[in-house]
Amino acid sequence: REAERQRLEAERKAREEAERKAKAEAERKAEAERKAKEEAERKPTQPPSPAAAPRADKLLDDDGTVRYSIRIAYKDLTLEEKELGAGGFGKVYKGTWRYTPVAVKQLHLQQMSPDVKEEFQREASFMVGLRHPNIVQLYGVCLDPGHYGMVMELMPKGSLYDVLHNAGEKLDWKMRWEIGMDVGQGLAVLHSEGVLHRDLKSLNVLLDDRMRAKLTDFGLSRVKIESSTSTGQQAAGTLRWMAPELFGRKSKYTQGADVYSYGMILWELASRKIPYEEGASEAVIMQWIKEGETEEIPADCPDAFGQVVKTCWAMEPHERPNAEAVVTQLQEGLRRYGMFAESAESAAGGGGGAAAVSRPRYDMNTGRPGQSGAGYN
Repeated sequence: REAERQRLEAERKAREEAERKAKAEAERKAEAERKAKEEAERKPTQPPSPAAAPRADKLLDDDGTVRYSIRIAYKDLTLEEKELGAGGFGKVYKGTWRYTPVAVKQLHLQQMSPDVKEEFQREASFMVGLRHPNIVQLYGVCLDPGHYGMVMELMPKGSLYDVLHNAGEKLDWKMRWEIGMDVGQGLAVLHSEGVLHRDLKSLNVLLDDRMRAKLTDFGLSRVKIESSTSTGQQAAGTLRWMAPELFGRKSKYTQGADVYSYGMILWELASRKIPYEEGASEAVIMQWIKEGETEEIPADCPDAFGQVVKTCWAMEPHERPNAEAVVTQLQEGLRRYGMFAESAESAAGGGGGAAAVSRPRYDMNTGRPGQSGAGYN
């Protein structure tokens, strides 16, 4: 019994000693923390060190590809209340992002299915990296639910459609020709990257403050389909620019279909009218297009320009030129009219050389030979 009592007493003393040491250690730590806090309060507050900027070489893959985020938070945008325009899958507002005026297209979609969202991000990533003077620059996209949108370069003059139908907007033939080439150059670049526009019309050609044309609203076919399905809205007037082969049940969209639509834009530039404006209904217009009924080339249209339009309207897609060829034809037409060239006499090397080539003088405003006014040889 005495041995048991001694063992229990030893265990009690050991427990008490351990508790005393633990209490002393806790009090020591608390005192150290108190002193550290008092010391920190006596020192002046220092601003936090700024986060180090990511090194440029950390944003580059081995092949030189730049990696960056295309996401733009909705809270970082400031939008004006007035709409700049509206289409089949979104409304466009003027806004500001990072102190820069931008155009913001807010999509009608309030929710995106996972596969559509994945495609939206994938196509937007490509579009952000697609930099060309005749393609509207995409800066990034908003992916906040309920605020899906695209942040783009702001084009002060608006759409080509609005300019063409503004009687106060004067467009001489040189400017019309240059706009036509701008559209073709943008389309040729898209096609060279394997991209089909699918909705080419004057409403989707925007003009900057120097009247240079840029393409917008290309691609994003899944987003457009889902938008039209969920909202019941269709792209405004697209049918009037569509190629005849697209009205078949199992039609396949090709570069040729884009070129046909490009031809309609060139016709708009020549006529400053709405395609098939006398059509009583879209069903009637569709039938005309399927049967190969095309618009008449205006009488005041330069022959070279009119011929290019007609080649774009060939009934069979494979008979139409590609966009690059159309641009070349337009450039040759300009040279033929002398707008980018010296006079025919100078080009022929006047004096004792070869006989000068006789070319009519064309009026820049009417595009016809033998008129008075500002002209070009």
